[in-house]
Amino acid sequence: MALLAQHGASGYLFGDGTVVTAICDGKLEFAAHPVPEAGRMVSVFSLSDVSLDVNEPGLKYELEHGTLTNTVVQGVSNEFRDNVRAAISVEKGTLIVTFPAEVALPSVNRNHDFSGSIGELDTEVSALLVR
Repeated sequence: MALLAQHGASGYLFGDGTVVTAICDGKLEFAAHPVPEAGRMVSVFSLSDVSLDVNEPGLKYELEHGTLTNTVVQGVSNEFRDNVRAAISVEKGTLIVTFPAEVALPSVNRNHDFSGSIGELDTEVSALLVR
């Protein structure tokens, strides 16, 4: 997810009722929606050593102009508010974001253009896998 985000693309992993994605130098915007059942969390982790100007408007515990690091956990166990638009943004850095699968995928806005390639697709089975 981070490799995609750091090249201006988006990807999503779905599993066990949760979606995982990443955002680099940009914003995820979630439409207003009914809150999923209690206990369904939104969590934000800094993948970068430091992620600057992190904002979480519309979430239960809003964050404004925060700095997150990958050595201190500060963005876990947040929640959407009922029928309130929400966003998660980072001015500089890469965030890993998890949210309930019943929530529609967010729109993605990036702060700048990205360039480069993620490289060739490797379809070989990894030797690290145990059969």
